[in-house]
Amino acid sequence: MRKVIFLDRDGVINQFPGYGKYVTSWQEFRFIERSLKALERLASAGYEIFVVSNQAGVGRGIYSKEALEEITRNMLDALEERGITLKRVFYCTHRPDEGCACRKPGTLFFEQVLKDYPDVPKDEIFMVGDSDKDIVAGKRIGIRTALVMSGQVRVYDPKEWPENYRPDLVCADLLDFVEYRLGGA
Repeated sequence: MRKVIFLDRDGVINQFPGYGKYVTSWQEFRFIERSLKALERLASAGYEIFVVSNQAGVGRGIYSKEALEEITRNMLDALEERGITLKRVFYCTHRPDEGCACRKPGTLFFEQVLKDYPDVPKDEIFMVGDSDKDIVAGKRIGIRTALVMSGQVRVYDPKEWPENYRPDLVCADLLDFVEYRLGGA
């Protein structure tokens, strides 16, 4: 059976730049070392890895679409050097006030992918993210969710989350999630 996983980018794959800040160039992009190990394990296990990330800095004019494309190209090249292939990277570059369907917690990008995987049970698919937007998007589309503490959210208190939008798993980081999902190293 095909295996699908969705990942947020900032705070999951690369270091979270801080609230209200953006990774605006490749020089600012820093992989989370444990995430590289996690991505290697996911790739080796045959997962088709999709990245879904909000990048409103483009819509706000903080950095250009070309800069985002350069970051992505360099990220993909660096991952390929380690034998990691991402199936596809989706970015919403709209500002939050634009009300688009692609900005998480919107589900447009998830819907586009899942229509090509009707044979994969949704309870076998995870969205791994570092914010409530990631978790809500996953819940809305009907897949399982994992909140990682390596980015925006550093402390998880279930009482602060609506019951229907609580993550299925809470993990230290992406490697912690992968070790849970695939078993220890």
